[in-house]
Amino acid sequence: EQDNNKANGAEEIQWLVLRQEGDELLLISVLGLDTLPYARGKETSDWEHSAIREWLNTTFYQTAFSAEERAVIVEKTVFQDENEDYPHTRQGNDTLDHVFLLSSREYEEYMKTSNNIAPESCYGTPSRYAVKQGASLYNDLYCWWWLRTSSRSNDIACTVSPYGVFDPNSSSIRSTKVMVRPAMWVKVG
Repeated sequence: EQDNNKANGAEEIQWLVLRQEGDELLLISVLGLDTLPYARGKETSDWEHSAIREWLNTTFYQTAFSAEERAVIVEKTVFQDENEDYPHTRQGNDTLDHVFLLSSREYEEYMKTSNNIAPESCYGTPSRYAVKQGASLYNDLYCWWWLRTSSRSNDIACTVSPYGVFDPNSSSIRSTKVMVRPAMWVKVG
């Protein structure tokens, strides 16, 4: 659901191609699809143990895609890059995922500094559904969105600001106002 009108059914997700490697494409959703906390409860969390990772690879994966679509989504090793701003923060183990969030390094490399990606693609453009779910709007236009990289501690995860600036200090992992822009690799051809 993206237009927040369940009566007209779910809308197809629009995807932005970030990279091609052989017969695989790295995609990210054009819009922020929902707002979810990175983690729940009192414990700290890295990507491996995050509630958002679990949601992306179970609920979202099963409901957003048909069986035919799931057949072309590649299960990939998701590497936990060091946060250059906070190198002592433990990032957790690499994981095997169908759907994930970009890391701060992937964001910088594939989106922010890419000559193939328009700067406004980095903005946090929310779906109407994400706004209804509580996405924190800035200037009534754009929102922050999650990256999988931990920040100065495992209580804080990195985000991208509404206007596409990487924020290494970012948001509490329990925030319910930050959007989710799922990413995945798909096999083509």
